[in-house]
Amino acid sequence: PNTSTIQGRKRKTGGRSESTIKRLAMQNETTIRDKEGKILFERFHSKEQTDGDGRINPNRKWFGNTRVVGQTELDKMREVIDRETKPNQFLLRSAKLPTALIRDVQPEQVKMEQIEPFNQTFGPKAQRRKAKLAAYDADAILEEANKMISGYDHESDFNSLQNKKEIEKQQIDPKLTRGSTNRIYSEIYKVIDSSDVICYVLDARDPQQTRSHHVEKYLKLPENEHRHMIYILNKIDLVPLWSTKSWINKLSQVHPTIAYDAAARKPFGKAELISVLRQFSHLHKDRPNISVGFLGYPNVGKSSVINSLLGKESCKVAPVPGETKVWQYVNLTKKIFLIDAPGVVFPIGGAKKGVEDLQIILQGVIRCENIQYPETMLPAILDNVKPEHICRTYQLKSYKDAEDLMEQLAKKSGRLLKGGDADKRSVARRILEDYVRGHLPHFVAAFDDNEIVDYKNSIKAEREKWLHQTDSELIKFVNRQKLKQAGQEFKFLNEEAKEEQKKLVEEAENLEEDNLEEEEESEDELVKEEESSRSEVQSFGSDDVDEAFDEPKKFQIKKMKDPELILKNKKRMKHSEGIQRATRILQTKNSELIRAASSSLVDEKDLKMIVHEKKHKVKKERQGGFKHQKTGVHFYDQKRG
Repeated sequence: PNTSTIQGRKRKTGGRSESTIKRLAMQNETTIRDKEGKILFERFHSKEQTDGDGRINPNRKWFGNTRVVGQTELDKMREVIDRETKPNQFLLRSAKLPTALIRDVQPEQVKMEQIEPFNQTFGPKAQRRKAKLAAYDADAILEEANKMISGYDHESDFNSLQNKKEIEKQQIDPKLTRGSTNRIYSEIYKVIDSSDVICYVLDARDPQQTRSHHVEKYLKLPENEHRHMIYILNKIDLVPLWSTKSWINKLSQVHPTIAYDAAARKPFGKAELISVLRQFSHLHKDRPNISVGFLGYPNVGKSSVINSLLGKESCKVAPVPGETKVWQYVNLTKKIFLIDAPGVVFPIGGAKKGVEDLQIILQGVIRCENIQYPETMLPAILDNVKPEHICRTYQLKSYKDAEDLMEQLAKKSGRLLKGGDADKRSVARRILEDYVRGHLPHFVAAFDDNEIVDYKNSIKAEREKWLHQTDSELIKFVNRQKLKQAGQEFKFLNEEAKEEQKKLVEEAENLEEDNLEEEEESEDELVKEEESSRSEVQSFGSDDVDEAFDEPKKFQIKKMKDPELILKNKKRMKHSEGIQRATRILQTKNSELIRAASSSLVDEKDLKMIVHEKKHKVKKERQGGFKHQKTGVHFYDQKRG
């Protein structure tokens, strides 16, 4: 026992307290362990086990103010989320705000304890229903069996549906499944997973049919949010200019779109595409390099786009689909890698329907020599191509239908069978090849007639809306737009520049308010003057009669002065304008000078000076005006002086 606790004894001064003794014991004393290393005794540690980590991580945030989220922060977060949907903008930095306040995050798995608590499932208070152990009745079983037999539906049976699918797979032509095999799907997913930017190549003749909504949905998943996607409209040389513009306007609402022509010598759109890829590389500065994957339908021109970017043939190119079979890495720069992928066709409805089979064949997904009956495709080709284009390419006068066209071309090209019959199959295959390779011009418009009518009606409604607004409202709208733009520029300025910009914005707002107040005051004064003139009766004298009938100063129209040949009270003109004016006066005819003098537009001194200078013309040197002067005004002042 401590001697200081005994009654009658005085405590020693300058000794250690109990807290310091315990602290030093905790620091100096070691734990007692056995031979195996297990802790037998540890003095200043709790023997009871706590849930989770016993020690709290030291952090200054535990002692600071808590973060409070207000409506302004929530509004900013909503604006950021709206910007994510725009195709041409990318979020560089996200604020530290809880997104769950705006979007409720639903749990993937429902906890069983919330649905069925433990006390209600097990124990004396359990509410589970017990199984009924009733005796078997043969008549009741027969009745239930008869009901099941009467209510059986063969079409909804799972086994019958599986048999139908197997039969349909056997009926599908394996040649029509090119570009949609499991091997190609695995290659495509490898390209998507290894690329940061995806360039989806579209055919400018029919971009909507060559789009893959499956890829777009896959890229919208949360694990692919960091990947960017752009459209490349290839083969624009086969389509008129207005069609490419309309498709760019339509597709750019979803993703950034670039028009491209993958020609070998002079490719169109190469500089724009390289600049966009460089912007993406600057966007990902934390990475040493970025990968760009090229996806699209077969025979769209993915490999030719890569070759045009590189300026050499690095990827195999052929006018036949299915040339690229394995993905390939190519270096564009030190920081940008290009990935060439095989063409893929994701089955929206599969190759089961005849309409989709026809679209796949007309888009060039399948080689023409693999098509068994190409003559069945001719009616669809004739619907898409105008007859004058067909007559021009094949040098024909006219034709009635598909049969007549095949017979004429067979006789002209000498494709005849035994007995002089036309070889329609080979002729139809040739027409199909010309259609796919672009020899027969055809394209699909971006907007339907109904969409065009709706767009025109919306423009009319907007015009009517703006026509009914006053000038002051329009001026306010323009000023608000300018102020918004100035506010957006603050994010990219330093603190000093921000303060200067704020001052300018405040001055602009004050000027706008002052102008509006002055306009209101002037309008009030005019109204008061009119009311006073109506109410009061003025008595005019003999001298004020003429002034009484004059117009007020506010509404007087300024009379234009008579035009002068030599403008005296004019500001100094520009260098080029002075030269032109001096040369015009020197080139005037004598008859024009006589008219000017007779109409009292020119003084005698000016007239003599011009006539004297016309006799002694000097050539202009170094475009310095007459006699090396800067402007025509100096020339006149010098002569008069």
